[in-house]
Amino acid sequence: MRRLLLTLILSLVSSLCSAHSCPRDLTLGKQFSESKRVFLAYVVETRLEEALQRTLIAKHTGDRSGEEAMKLVSAGYRVVEDFKGDKSYTPRLLDLLGIGTGYVGLTPGVYYLVFLANVSSDEVKGFRSVDACAVPVSHYRLDVPEFQSRLDEVRALSRERK
Repeated sequence: MRRLLLTLILSLVSSLCSAHSCPRDLTLGKQFSESKRVFLAYVVETRLEEALQRTLIAKHTGDRSGEEAMKLVSAGYRVVEDFKGDKSYTPRLLDLLGIGTGYVGLTPGVYYLVFLANVSSDEVKGFRSVDACAVPVSHYRLDVPEFQSRLDEVRALSRERK
């Protein structure tokens, strides 16, 4: 949640906002070991979270002048394959759309490989914020060799853990 709020605030103050980037040393293995929950999701629906956006902006900036600079979109999904973590933990995924936010572009009908870190105490209940680092691979088809190759890497990491 802290990352979401920081991104939100930086997005509202465009002069301070810099382009999002993932850590250079972020390998699939490191990301897997540092994640609390890893799964393959198939997004079934998305919705604009306007009320949540207004609440967060008002709570953390007191200024609503920049709320058109970004949008919060949440996604409901079906877990296709579990790799790590509590299978019952399936919060809506929250995507911050805006320049420099690292947005994922969650879209119904698309498969996403999702890595969720530990839950922080200030997460919005029922939601988990994701960005391009937490969702490194996506495709609308499962049978694409490059996509399957990445999934096979994660499957191998999952087997090594057991």
